[in-house]
Amino acid sequence: MQAGYAPTRTASATYEIHLQSEPSEALVSRFAPSRIGRRHAQTVLTGRVASQDELATLLERVFSLGLVLDEVHELRVASHFPSKSRPGGGSRTVHRAYEVRIDGELDEALLRFLRWQHRSLPEQAALWLEGTPEQVYAFLSDCCRLGLGIERVRRVTPVDAAAQEQGSQDG
Repeated sequence: MQAGYAPTRTASATYEIHLQSEPSEALVSRFAPSRIGRRHAQTVLTGRVASQDELATLLERVFSLGLVLDEVHELRVASHFPSKSRPGGGSRTVHRAYEVRIDGELDEALLRFLRWQHRSLPEQAALWLEGTPEQVYAFLSDCCRLGLGIERVRRVTPVDAAAQEQGSQDG
């Protein structure tokens, strides 16, 4: 990314979209996603950590069991307002919490060994849609109207990133 670059709202990008239900043929033909697939069921582990050592311990357990790690990301969790009687009282504190996604549904024995809160995420439809923010909004609005259940949306690549990179190297 070149210095001073800010993406515009009209720039096209590829979005990865996970839906709880299959999109209809009419919806797929209207928006023409570049790829459609299935996302396997996952086990989602969540927990607050006091130090990075706690996260490292969980990851060590996951890998020692031969489980397939799909994703790890930090969640920002704000606590309640602390008491005014404590130093720094009245300000909101932020704790580190993580979500760790593992491919497949884990049984109770494994979940007890891992010792984190968990939930199962069923198999989902996964689509990769290239478009402007307005086109993505229209697709997501239709998904909501049809009750497809949006699990996740994330921009994975700006379409014109390669052209911008090439332009910054040429200049």
